[in-house]
Amino acid sequence: MRSARTIGLIAAGLALFLCLLVLIGAQFFGIPLVSPIGSMILSVYGPWLVVTPMALGLFAMLAWRASHSRGALVLMVMATVATGWASVSLAQIMRECRQHGASISLLRAFGVRVLPGWRADDDLVFGTWQDQPLRLLVYKPAAATPAELAPILVYIHGGGFSLGNRFENGTNLRWFADRGWLVLSMDYTLSSADVHLWDVTTSQVGCAMAWAAANAARFGGDPARMSLVGSSAGGNLAINAAYLANAGRLESSCGGMVPHVSAVSALYPPVDLAVAWASRVPVISDMARQFNTYYVGGSPQQFPERYRFVNSAAHISATAPPTLVIFGDNDHLVPPDATDVFVQRARSAGINIESVRFPYGEHAFNLNQYGIGNQLFLGLTERFLREHGQHGADSTPPRSNDAS
Repeated sequence: MRSARTIGLIAAGLALFLCLLVLIGAQFFGIPLVSPIGSMILSVYGPWLVVTPMALGLFAMLAWRASHSRGALVLMVMATVATGWASVSLAQIMRECRQHGASISLLRAFGVRVLPGWRADDDLVFGTWQDQPLRLLVYKPAAATPAELAPILVYIHGGGFSLGNRFENGTNLRWFADRGWLVLSMDYTLSSADVHLWDVTTSQVGCAMAWAAANAARFGGDPARMSLVGSSAGGNLAINAAYLANAGRLESSCGGMVPHVSAVSALYPPVDLAVAWASRVPVISDMARQFNTYYVGGSPQQFPERYRFVNSAAHISATAPPTLVIFGDNDHLVPPDATDVFVQRARSAGINIESVRFPYGEHAFNLNQYGIGNQLFLGLTERFLREHGQHGADSTPPRSNDAS
């Protein structure tokens, strides 16, 4: 009995040490490896960091009552500190969500499911590049009719411009379709060590937009109401394509008329690749520089004009659509201060822009389908699009943020 209790206390001590390490990492941005990992765990699985040390503290208290051992007492103190610290951090996250009008279910946030794909209604070719097809998925709106066409949501995936595909975030995209949007999730040609497509990819977004404007009506979509939504690299492309389109300067790689964009929602977008190149976060900054090299061809010093073109601030104008930017406070891949600078410049230029800085959020903080970060993204994007004329064909949509 005593040996079993000792083993249990050792295991509990290790678990509590890891909980505290996560919280320390999330609190202090600059600790190599510990900070990115801690930020990711807290932002994706935050509620578990409250109940886990609480449960371990209860175990330690029972062990102390049985043995009055010093080790059990130390674990009780560790558990109390971890539970209190995590509770305060979670309260800060929830307060930020409430300030922006997001309805968050903490009970649902205990669910753990990495965002899966979801079967689309159609998988079509919308264009070609160097004789290779460009494809998009179609998620048909739940309630569109000939009398009430659905707004169009074009989704652009992330992956550092060199990874990913149209199947990303399928569950979330079906969520929007169920609430009355015609959702199109597009592929674009990926950059690589030998192929740098900084001057091509945005025009492929223009191609998908032109195709959507010409073809969406047959799927129940309204070409006059189009929004762009993107995550990470896709967020950069969504902002840049939308701003260029509304200024009349977005080219389509496949011809056709590029439509006006009504609204944009960008999730942790790298709005300034030069800042990401200059960051010095072990391992992660090396990844950012590789993404930049694939997409742009090298460093900002080598290709200043290319970096100027992919910088979102370069396309700010009075014609830009209303913009929602959601990003992580602890994003080690995409420096959050650079996003703040972009938001300030856009607001100064008269753009209707809303900025949400998710406390402790690491890059991809919405990875857990049920997590607070994904609930925030869904709820705020739906609310923002509706506020700017993109209400779905279903006039009484379900209000839950559950993407299941």
